[in-house]
Amino acid sequence: MLRRILATVLALICVLGVMHVGRATLPKLRGFDVVSSQVGWLSHTAPRAASEMQALFPEGEFFTWALTGLAAGNLARAGHDVQAHLEVLERAIQATGQPAVANRFGHNEPLPHGVFYHGWRLLLLVDRAALTRDPSHVTEMNSEAMAIIQALEEKLFPTSYPGQAWPCDAVVALAAVHRAEALQPIENLDEVTERWFDATTQHRDPVTGLLVHQLGQDGSRGSSQSIIQTFLPDIDPERAAVEWERYKQHFLAS
Repeated sequence: MLRRILATVLALICVLGVMHVGRATLPKLRGFDVVSSQVGWLSHTAPRAASEMQALFPEGEFFTWALTGLAAGNLARAGHDVQAHLEVLERAIQATGQPAVANRFGHNEPLPHGVFYHGWRLLLLVDRAALTRDPSHVTEMNSEAMAIIQALEEKLFPTSYPGQAWPCDAVVALAAVHRAEALQPIENLDEVTERWFDATTQHRDPVTGLLVHQLGQDGSRGSSQSIIQTFLPDIDPERAAVEWERYKQHFLAS
């Protein structure tokens, strides 16, 4: 009898697991309502979860808020419950702007808190400016975008932590600037972008032809490449299409 009970419980757990995966992945069960529900849950959980994530990895608190805010911003820009999701986005901007969060990244040059921090934060500012069109929001976005462009002119891969640089973070930051340009012209963006791509030829994996994982290393990694491939189309769709094929060739496992 005990075995039958255990088998029944295990079967129910398996069924529930399959239903959960199906709900999250099947096209007809996926959509704004499902995503909105998850973002709503995240927005209530983030204050507690952020500190828990911070205990697990150095970007934990920042990333918890940033990704929640970007998901909310994406929903709002799609016209789905705009005001509620704009409020979540604003909370994320305020949370990531706290000195205690920013200062964890240390003192970097030429960007004070490093290119990782400034790049992901600019993504949040772009979404807010696009939604509100508030002149002060546009100005803040533009100021952050110009700071990133000036940093990339000075240094190919600005550090994310003192003495440590990951090309992936520079890609996210440059993509964020290109998103910002859709709202406000960014001076010298095309020239800086072209020079940046030309300079990256010295920092590519000799096997895959893709950007290396970390400055000072020779190899690329699927983890950072997955983020790079997500943001490259914002910068240069034609280059992105070429690198996507290389990415699939070397990192896709069916």
